[in-house]
Order: sequence, then structure tokens, then C-alpha cells
Amino acid sequence: MRRRRRSLKRRGFSLLEMLIAIFLLSIIIAILGQLFPFSKNALRHSESVSIAIFLAQQVMEENMVRPEAERSREGTFQEPFEEYRYKLTQTPFSGGGADLVRMRVDVTRHERRLFFVETVIFR
Repeated sequence: MRRRRRSLKRRGFSLLEMLIAIFLLSIIIAILGQLFPFSKNALRHSESVSIAIFLAQQVMEENMVRPEAERSREGTFQEPFEEYRYKLTQTPFSGGGADLVRMRVDVTRHERRLFFVETVIFR
């Protein structure tokens, strides 16, 4: 009879063990729950930067094919990128020939610079 009572006591978990396990599990869930908003924001920012790179390259390519392009200009993009703005600046490239021009395109979204592209071209 004693053996049977001992074996019944050793089966399963005590209330204290269950409370500790639930406490540890809740801490782990709370920590993991805080990571999701962070990764969501990082994904949004990454998407914005990718779009900004594409738009900056587009402005630069459009400006390269114009023979008499403006030295500097600012503007916005068409739908669905109307939140993005660009600023194009061109300056003579020092150290090179007279026909070299440094071209820079800055892309911003909500007044915050996301990306810029800079190159030297021959005019």
C-alpha cells in the first residue's frame, strides 16, 4: 500500500511547478511579442528605401538623356509615389575635364531623406 501511495504522489507536476512553468512561458511570450512591431517597422523602412532607390535612378536616367538639363531642380513623383520628393543638383566636377559634371539626386519622404544617388557624367 505504501508503494502505491508513493507512486501516485510522483505522477504529474505539483502546483508550484505548474506556476513556475506558466510564469516562464509568459515571460517568453512577452519578449517575443515585442519583436513583431520592430520587424514590421523595419520592413516598412526597407520598402521605402527600395522605392527611393528606384525613383532616384529614374530621375538620374531622365536627366542624363537631356542635352541641356537644368543645373538644379526639385519635384514630386506621379502616383502611386506622390509622397516622395526629389532634389537634383549638378555641379562641375573638379579634378577632371571641363565636360565632367557631378550629378546628385536626393529622395525624401515626409521631409525625411531616405536615399541619394551620386555619379559623375560626361556632358
